[in-house]
Amino acid sequence: MKIWCVGVFVQAFKGGLEPREKPQLTFRPAYGSWNDPQLKDLYNAELKVIVTNFEDANGERAIAVNTDILDMKRKVRAALQ
Repeated sequence: MKIWCVGVFVQAFKGGLEPREKPQLTFRPAYGSWNDPQLKDLYNAELKVIVTNFEDANGERAIAVNTDILDMKRKVRAALQ
């Protein structure tokens, strides 16, 4: 499997989400590798989404960890290997 592009997508839901609510999202490539014109020609491409954190109705993060710093540390570790 080849990874063609990686990006960060942040979505806020007006009014929040109820348990088991499944909104439909539209990803529109607008910048960086997401906007590569060759992506439209990929046959049978897959989109993998990883939820790294979310905030509840009170604005509290589900995971009290700064995921940006963790990602940076992972990249540094990978570069040193």
